[in-house]
Amino acid sequence: MDYDYSYIDNQVEQERREKHGAQLARREARLHDARLKMRRKKFFLSFLAGFIGVPLIVIVIYLGVILIKTHIIPPIRALWDERTQVADDTEPTDDTEPTLETTGEDGHFLPEIPDAGQVNNLNSEQNNESLNRETQNEIDNINAPVQEAKPDFYTGDFELPVVSATGFPVMKIDVYLEPGGEIKGTLRPGEAFVILREEGEWWEIQITGTGWVRHDFCMINLPDVIPSIVYDATNTYASAFVSSGVEIPAVTGVPLYEGKVYNERFRKAEYIMPVMYSMAKRIYTAQQAALENGETLKIYEGFRPLSVQTAVAQALRDLAADNTVVNDGINTAPWNINWFIASGLSSHQKGCAIDVTLVKIMETAIIECGDYLFTGVVAYESYEMPSDIHELSQVSAVFKAPVVSSPTGWENQPLTELMENSASAKRLQAYCAEAGLTPLASEWWHFDDLYTSERILITTGDSVQTLCYSLPPVRDF
Repeated sequence: MDYDYSYIDNQVEQERREKHGAQLARREARLHDARLKMRRKKFFLSFLAGFIGVPLIVIVIYLGVILIKTHIIPPIRALWDERTQVADDTEPTDDTEPTLETTGEDGHFLPEIPDAGQVNNLNSEQNNESLNRETQNEIDNINAPVQEAKPDFYTGDFELPVVSATGFPVMKIDVYLEPGGEIKGTLRPGEAFVILREEGEWWEIQITGTGWVRHDFCMINLPDVIPSIVYDATNTYASAFVSSGVEIPAVTGVPLYEGKVYNERFRKAEYIMPVMYSMAKRIYTAQQAALENGETLKIYEGFRPLSVQTAVAQALRDLAADNTVVNDGINTAPWNINWFIASGLSSHQKGCAIDVTLVKIMETAIIECGDYLFTGVVAYESYEMPSDIHELSQVSAVFKAPVVSSPTGWENQPLTELMENSASAKRLQAYCAEAGLTPLASEWWHFDDLYTSERILITTGDSVQTLCYSLPPVRDF
């Protein structure tokens, strides 16, 4: 029996064509997608080229114009002017008279004798030539390179000049248009200013404007003028206050106020250490004596805000109420807590006290500051003292009993055993006392300027100095 397979063949052929058509359709779709992506890519590249290329072309044209104006046109113009000048100088004039040659009887040429006018013109030309030569010499002297003076050590009341240092009023003071003249305004206690110059008892200062103030009511930033001292204001980053070796809660190891900022005078961060201007001069004297012996002062604190002092005093009272060791250390007769931390206004708030120790210099360096040089201490070793700095107890006492503060009342008082056995503490006392500072009976590190303190009658003592306007000092030629 014969079967007809044509139907099956037709169906297979139809399925093959349909499959082939589907493949063609998919291929066409892929080609379309590829063409679309290519167009997008070309458009993006064209846009990017235009976005970058057009400004780049403008910049190149601009730089080309500047190059032509500054490096091509000037030489061409100078060459043209030079050639034009030469042509003007060498071009003959029509009214030039010929030179007459004269012969003598022997047939030799005689020199032409100038008339009076020619002689005057000749003299004038010679004078002009001499004048031009002198003028050129003056121009050469002006254009000669200036020999700049090399930095040198300052010779004055301090290691660096007061000018361009930062100052602060310790109390509210008047600002004058000129020394002793019309009052221009006032300054708040602790308001920073830069010192422009000094005339007698006056400073010309600047904040936003300029004016004059009396410096006997002002503090100066001590590092600005005595940079050889080592400064370590522990109360600004981690207070060292303890009592009988016991930490004071909320005080010990805590920063009590801000006090270190960037100082343009030294181009580095430095502590702000304000003291009264007259006291700074006494500190300078003490420092020079220490330097001569290979030692230096190390100052921990000058001005202390009243709010900080009262907070420390209250924290110590609270600690002593719960700790008999602390209480015995500060309140055993003849001492009491007020000898170690005053609860009210003290000489620190007047800018008339420093907390200081003495260290041995191991290495120094000559440092340039503006137009001047100073000797900076690079490395030092600490001495053993009667106690750690800011140990608030009778172990830190200088004398066996309290001594009323006076410039000379302490001189014959008996020392404690710890003080007697500390040669370094006694040298520190000698340096400071010989400079006019007075030791505090209860703290070997504390020295007052009683001569200055008696002038400061009214002050809140509660400012915090956080600004420094100091600049490198410039020599006044």
